[in-house]
Amino acid sequence: MTDLKRLLADAAGDEPAVTDDHLAADLRRGQTSLRRRRLAGVISGTVATALVIGAGYAVLPGLGSSAGAPLDSGVAAQTTPTPSPSRTLSEDQKEKIRRSEAEANLPRVPKPAKPVPLVADGKVRPGTDLVCDLMPKGWEVKVWNLAGNESELIITDPNLKNPTKYNKTSTRMRVRHAAMINNVPEKYGELWVDLQHFQAGEREAVVAPVHEPASDGTRDIHMKLTNTKLLQVTANATGLGWDLATVLRFTGSCRY
Repeated sequence: MTDLKRLLADAAGDEPAVTDDHLAADLRRGQTSLRRRRLAGVISGTVATALVIGAGYAVLPGLGSSAGAPLDSGVAAQTTPTPSPSRTLSEDQKEKIRRSEAEANLPRVPKPAKPVPLVADGKVRPGTDLVCDLMPKGWEVKVWNLAGNESELIITDPNLKNPTKYNKTSTRMRVRHAAMINNVPEKYGELWVDLQHFQAGEREAVVAPVHEPASDGTRDIHMKLTNTKLLQVTANATGLGWDLATVLRFTGSCRY
């Protein structure tokens, strides 16, 4: 057995001599490896802390598009949103809200078998400079005076029985002053030239749906009179049975 060990040792060759330089190099490598492991641990802890802090900011109210949205992290569950300031409504305000909600649920006026025809008008009415050369036949025109010396025409069917049992957007038309500032018509966020135009008599107009409860197709027509003046008609009441072309024809007959 001893002879076999000697033969194997001779075949493998002599072991390399271990010098002081080798030992010093091994020591330096060990120290470097230890420093790297410690640094990696510090960085990992810092990143984890930053992620936790970041998650906390992500759920604070008012920060980012996802503010207030429920998240799966425990941090989100511990975040308490900033309470909105309380608002105390008066009894009059509460009553107005109740009436508005009740009115929104009222039925609309039945559509007539035939559309109400347009007839000549052109009357100058006291208290307003709004004039329309055409009016729906048989309908009543009243002047509604507003603040700032402005006014509106309120046009209703006097023969309608029990009008209060219907949603009023279906029982009347309104004609009023409107303005255009820096080529942007009021109630719009786009330039006049970028909106779709319709012909209203000899003038151009833009048309938009009314954003009110139960408006059901009622339209806002804004017709251009000058670069700063518009005329607005809120029309297409169900009781008229008018299509958009008739509403535009009526609008084109108005001015101030």
